[in-house]
Amino acid sequence: MIKRIFAAAVLAVAATSASATTVTRDYSDAWNTTNESGWGLGVVQQGSIIFATLYVQGQDSAPIWYVGSNLVHQGGGIFSGELFRITGSYFGGPFNQANTVATQVGTMVFTGTGVNSATLTYSVNGVVVNKTLSRLSFRTENIAGQYVGATVGAFSGCGSGNGPFESNASYTVTQTESGAATIFEFGSNYTCTYQGSYVQTGRYGTLTGTGQCSNQPGVQQTFNATELLVSPEGLTARLDSGVSTCRFNGRFGGVRR
Repeated sequence: MIKRIFAAAVLAVAATSASATTVTRDYSDAWNTTNESGWGLGVVQQGSIIFATLYVQGQDSAPIWYVGSNLVHQGGGIFSGELFRITGSYFGGPFNQANTVATQVGTMVFTGTGVNSATLTYSVNGVVVNKTLSRLSFRTENIAGQYVGATVGAFSGCGSGNGPFESNASYTVTQTESGAATIFEFGSNYTCTYQGSYVQTGRYGTLTGTGQCSNQPGVQQTFNATELLVSPEGLTARLDSGVSTCRFNGRFGGVRR
């Protein structure tokens, strides 16, 4: 257990690094409570396990770190497990593994309640704490670029034309310093242009606005691209778009060209 905790410690501190998960949406990020600076939670998710690093202050206001190195998925957005305090070698001196001691102080439950929201319940030596969390944002990602991939999803509420939809597509994304962004989608026998305001929330972005497609000339639709994640390799997002009750819901993304 001790080796596992310290092998993953660097990853837990760098909570904004990418993690792969197919169990739930990826909760990897830095999390805190609005208007409560000075403490926070680093989350790294790999599959059905979350490694959580909690930095808080004790009764003497001195900093304390706790780790939940094995929060196991319980269903829905719930992950729970034991909480530890670690003591060991002085960081400025030689490392001695024999000095490393992991002491269980309580338990931790992380519950994802939305894309960018969660709750945290943890106990330390009988003291129970409940917090409402949001992803910590400190920098807007640059999503501009050219991408090659696909749009996949389904139409509903449209009368005729309901059902699955899939198309190879390429995307050109532009972005301004003011937060405006445009996505040009070039699909199989159609093109779409989406324009809106881009907002960063932790690792994920949201782009909300209006759009038009060549297969529906003159029809202005609303759209909301959520869970937008960009990296040096590519871009992915969920997409809800359409007019009134006729909606497309799915995903789009691609690798960088």
